[in-house]
Amino acid sequence: MREDPKISLPQVLNRLKRIIAEDKNWPWNKVRSSQRLRDDPLSYANSQVGGLATDIKKRFRDVELSITPGDVREAITVKDLTYIVWEKIPGKYRR
Repeated sequence: MREDPKISLPQVLNRLKRIIAEDKNWPWNKVRSSQRLRDDPLSYANSQVGGLATDIKKRFRDVELSITPGDVREAITVKDLTYIVWEKIPGKYRR
C-alpha cells in the first residue's frame, strides 16, 4: 500500500514565495501596475492564493482546501497567509 504523500510547512511557504516573487502585482508588493489589481485587489489576491490551493489539491486529490476572501483579507503578511493555508491542509497530509 502506498503511503499518503505529505507536505511540509516550508513547502507551502516556498510555493507562496514563488507565486509572489513571480508576480510583481501581488498586493503587498506595493506595485500597482495591474488594472485588475487596482480594480479589485482582494479578488486578485484571492485568485493568486487559489493557484496555491489548486496546486495542493492536485497533489493530494481528496483534500478539501477552500480559501475565502476573508482569509486573504486577514493575511497581512506572507507568513500569516502561509499559516492560513497550512491550517486548511488536513493533518494527515502534514509533515
